[in-house]
Amino acid sequence: MYLQNSALKPMFKFYKTPQKACFYLLSAIFFCTVFEAAAADWTSISQDKNSEMLVDMDSYNESDGLPYISSKTLFSKPQNDRKNGLNFSYSESHSTTQFNCTLHTFKDNATQFYSANKKLVGNKKSDGLFKPISAGSKYAALESLVCQVHKMVGGS
Repeated sequence: MYLQNSALKPMFKFYKTPQKACFYLLSAIFFCTVFEAAAADWTSISQDKNSEMLVDMDSYNESDGLPYISSKTLFSKPQNDRKNGLNFSYSESHSTTQFNCTLHTFKDNATQFYSANKKLVGNKKSDGLFKPISAGSKYAALESLVCQVHKMVGGS
């Protein structure tokens, strides 16, 4: 690729060779693509006067044939957690929740708690036990969505 009579020649005058210019251009495009793909796209699925639940549909996956998804809950008022001898206040929680669509049960595999200024203030790991889903709960809305996708991709 020789740019002697090309209109693009002034654009590449800072580079010694056209190959170097192409390398820099491709690198810039790659980095823009990588950073764009890393951002979560949150979609609201449930809201009441105290909280709003959002999901990242791109996080849907399966483990041992059971679907799971990442969600976050935004609280209108700070919540307090006084379990396990810890005491912290949080305004947002992020969870990875797994479902058994046949038995209508769920478990939060991991939950992170964030303050109003988006600082991590606590973590909770799952006890590994699936719990029943109550009708009308935030987990019922999440289960409906996740299990519908699970069926669409060939799950039972």
